[in-house]
Amino acid sequence: MSSPLNSPLEALKITSEHGLECDSDGESVYSSDSSRTGVSDSSTLVYSHEPYETFQSQVLQLCHDLWPTLYQKYTIERLKGGSYNRIIGINVFGTDPINPARLILRVPRFPDERVDRELATLHFVRQKTKFPVPEVIAFDLTSNNALGKHYMIQNRLPGASLRLVYPDLNNRQKCSVAAQWGRLLLDLHSHSSPVAGLIENSTESIQDQDFKVVQFDVGDVFNPAPKINCRSADVPGSETTLGMLEIQFNRWIADARSLDASDDLTVDLMISLLAVAREMDQLGYFDDDNNVLCHLDLEPRNILLSLEPQVTISGILDWDSAVFAPIFMSCAPPFWLWGWDDEIDEDEKHANDIPPTANLQEIKRTFEDVVGSKILRYTYMAQYRLARRLFQAAISGINSNEAYKEILDFLKEWDELKLQNGQSINLDRGRQMWLSSC
Repeated sequence: MSSPLNSPLEALKITSEHGLECDSDGESVYSSDSSRTGVSDSSTLVYSHEPYETFQSQVLQLCHDLWPTLYQKYTIERLKGGSYNRIIGINVFGTDPINPARLILRVPRFPDERVDRELATLHFVRQKTKFPVPEVIAFDLTSNNALGKHYMIQNRLPGASLRLVYPDLNNRQKCSVAAQWGRLLLDLHSHSSPVAGLIENSTESIQDQDFKVVQFDVGDVFNPAPKINCRSADVPGSETTLGMLEIQFNRWIADARSLDASDDLTVDLMISLLAVAREMDQLGYFDDDNNVLCHLDLEPRNILLSLEPQVTISGILDWDSAVFAPIFMSCAPPFWLWGWDDEIDEDEKHANDIPPTANLQEIKRTFEDVVGSKILRYTYMAQYRLARRLFQAAISGINSNEAYKEILDFLKEWDELKLQNGQSINLDRGRQMWLSSC
């Protein structure tokens, strides 16, 4: 059943400022695809989705079902979606024919996406923080609607995609963005939890304002076997970072054995990751067991920027990946601020290199002055760069050949770092495996 969170007509009083805008998956402005006469091949081929040309009629029917008194007073536009959501722009013309309510329809690409968790996270962030995040206008967690799928409708925030406009800002404006980015991180860190995990509502009511933190899921989302969610709704009252990682890696080991008792490769790699977690803890890198609110996809593509009257972060999108996690997970270096390059992938290894110009050095210094030395320790130290990769593996598991290679590379780099620091290497089965594969 469709569930508008407010009276539909009241909700549609929400309007956005004019200007270049970005979709809720952070990577698109307006697309001209809606004017095509042929059948598109983007999500149709990649995700086996219904073509937009026929899907749009279902979106129009959904609009009519939600706002029957405004029949034929809305338009839709195709927007580029993200990896996990199909995105449609909806313009609803209520009492104001000039300034329509500008909305975003998000439809999960995969049937087992947890829209309820995204709703809970957005409610949490709107209730507990002052971050500019989308407001949920309507949602449906069933398939009993015109789309035949789960969906969420949000208001469309004002601003331009930071990814698109940042290269053209002057240095003063870039320093302003760097300062705001630093304050954003500090604000995220002010919200803490004694345990790491995902945000959910405390009851089955989506509109409940009480929240809980549950364990990360374990299981391949593309595998029909049920996910292992032992104690998923009953995490300990508090836990250490090492304790959380031990539980998580052991759950992945149990999952691998339940799917394929002969899968020694995955089991050995998880055992190796567990060993690294214990080594990091013994070396003192897990010295802060507090967990803070982390947006694990906090990238320029998910940030909106208003340029007038001054440069201001006006929107933070894609809270699907928000979790509570150790503080180092929220301290990845934003060195695109002073090392922007559209042509190459950024490498955290070089985040603390001295920028080549005085202007770029000023941007870097501005960010560093805001966040302070404690955050910079987590930002630049190689051990915490690797700790971020370790924690991500604990969350995501090994679900592709690329993930296997990534973990092997991680184990090699961790051992090289230990050798550089005069520390011995523990050659467990996983390390022996990657050595023999080199």
